[in-house]
Amino acid sequence: MQTVDPYFHGEGIDGTQFEKISDNVYTYRWNWYRNLIINTNEGLVIIDPMNPEMAVALKRELDSQFPNRKAHTLI
Repeated sequence: MQTVDPYFHGEGIDGTQFEKISDNVYTYRWNWYRNLIINTNEGLVIIDPMNPEMAVALKRELDSQFPNRKAHTLI
């Protein structure tokens, strides 16, 4: 039986990365998983933080990237 492990782990997949996609739109990669952040006038719209561990890592990154900016909507 083969494993799907190379899909979820490996060079270029493990770790985190914060990336700007376009004006006010960003993505955060946590290992193989990505979510979306939109910086609006009302605050940050955060789409799909995967689990509690990823949410904690994402919050740290958002605090660094957007100091004093609050989450407005979580989808």
